Amino acid sequence: MEIIIRDKPKFNAHMESWSPRLIKQGAEGQKYNIVYYGDLYWAIHWEEGEFQYENIKNIKTKKPLLVGTNKEEILYMLRFIAKNGIKIVSDEPSIFNNLYNNCFALEIMHQRKLNDIFPDSPTLKNQYLKKSNLFTKGDGLPILILSPAPSRSCNYRCDYCFNHDYDFSKNTKEMISWSENIITAVEKIPRPLFLSMGSSGEPLLQKIWIDTTEKVLKYPNVENIAFVTNLSVDPRQVIKNCDKNKIG
Repeated sequence: MEIIIRDKPKFNAHMESWSPRLIKQGAEGQKYNIVYYGDLYWAIHWEEGEFQYENIKNIKTKKPLLVGTNKEEILYMLRFIAKNGIKIVSDEPSIFNNLYNNCFALEIMHQRKLNDIFPDSPTLKNQYLKKSNLFTKGDGLPILILSPAPSRSCNYRCDYCFNHDYDFSKNTKEMISWSENIITAVEKIPRPLFLSMGSSGEPLLQKIWIDTTEKVLKYPNVENIAFVTNLSVDPRQVIKNCDKNKIG
C-alpha cells in the first residue's frame, strides 16, 4: 500500500504526527495495514490502494476503517474479525463502536481487556501509572515543562536546519500565546519547576522569549530554565536581573 496524502493539513512547521507512518503491514495476517497519523492509529484495507487524507477525513473508504488511540486496540479488533469471520456492521453491539459512516473504534468496555491480552505493552502499562494533580502541591515532586517557543527567527542558516523547508519567521502571534501559557503554568503549578523552553530558532535574539524568561525566573518555584543556543550572544548580557545559577 502506498502511503501518500494529497491534501495534507498545512502547518507553519513540521508536525510528525501528521506525517503518515506505516506501523505494521498485513496486520494479524489480514489485508490491513496499521498507520499512525494525526495522533491516532488507523487500520486501512489494502483495497484503498493509498492513504489519502481526504478519504480518511470524509470516511469514503471502500472497506471498514478502524481507529484507536493505540495499536493494541487495532490488533484486538482485527483479531476479532479474523476469528469470527464477520463483517463489521453499525449495529454490532459486542466490540465495535460505529463512530460515523464507515469508521469504527473499540467499545470502552473492551478496552479493559487489552492489558490481559497484551501484558508486555508499555503503552497499556502507562495507563495505570500513579497520577498526580499538577495544580496541588501533592508530594512536592518537581515538574519538567518542555515547551519550545514557536519562533524560528535565527541569525544562522545551518545547512541541516529544517527551517529551510518552511522559513525563519518570528511567528509573533504564536509567540505571544506561548508566553502567556508559560507564565500561566508557572503561576498555577505550585511545585518546583524545571523548564526546557528554547525555540525553533535562536532564543537569545527573540525579545518575547527573553522577556518571558526574565518574568518566569522571578517566580520562586522555578528552579531552572534550560535552552539551546548557538551562543552568538552572551546569555549573561541579554537575560538581566536574574539568578545566573538558574540558567542552563
